[in-house]
Amino acid sequence: PEEVRFDGTVAPGNELEWYHHLGDAMPLVRLAFAHMITPAQWERIDGPHLANLRELTFDNLLPDTTMLLAGSQHLAALQRLAANPLATTLEGGNADTVRFLVQVPVWTDLRSLRLTGRLGPPAVRDLAERCTLERLEDLDVRIGTPGGPGPDIASLQALNEVIRLAVQAFTHLGTEPIPWAAFGPALEALAAAPWVRNLRRLSITSGYLTGLLGVLSNRLYGSAERGADLIPDGPVRALANAVDTPALERLTLPGPLLSPSVREDLTTRLGPRVVF
Repeated sequence: PEEVRFDGTVAPGNELEWYHHLGDAMPLVRLAFAHMITPAQWERIDGPHLANLRELTFDNLLPDTTMLLAGSQHLAALQRLAANPLATTLEGGNADTVRFLVQVPVWTDLRSLRLTGRLGPPAVRDLAERCTLERLEDLDVRIGTPGGPGPDIASLQALNEVIRLAVQAFTHLGTEPIPWAAFGPALEALAAAPWVRNLRRLSITSGYLTGLLGVLSNRLYGSAERGADLIPDGPVRALANAVDTPALERLTLPGPLLSPSVREDLTTRLGPRVVF
């Protein structure tokens, strides 16, 4: 097979035997992991059988494992990378993992990078200032408070969050809004990065909720549409200016976190190339 995806944390039978025989399905073109891979596990997986690998996905990526990935000569042909950089520091940040992914990695020909976990301002700034991927054409990032494990666990956490939001909404409890304005300097750093001008597609999303979930979330966190907390116009316009090249195909931005005036301005300037 050209593609293998591992969804379980432990394969049937002896785990060491499983990793040893992983190479029987190689060489691969696409490889994906739903569970967390430890450094020791990656050392068993890594090898010459990955030399043709073009696409790699980690639903949950640890910083220590990332260091090994970025230094593996067997991943030099990688062109598409998707990862959820887990927040593991005491401050809940994932900037280290992001930095390992983009600062002088072996995959110098990488064309597409998707960071599926939420990035805080420090991680976005590191992405902007440390990235050496000059051939990158497609960047997809999600901003917000860095979180933990991905899709499967996140689904359960989301259900618990809905219940908690509902209780707080109807008992009139609340907390401070998420400071989206803090992302202004981070977007300015992105706008100033030379490699950003090579992008054909740039997507920055927030996971902002709509419908019933949006109502409940707004009761707890405050609504960007009410002007409680918006990303400043200046950095947004600067980023749009930076990517507004003949090569640009699509710019995706978190509409609910932008002012109506900046949305109107970008729509006028970029037409169908911008999506909110």
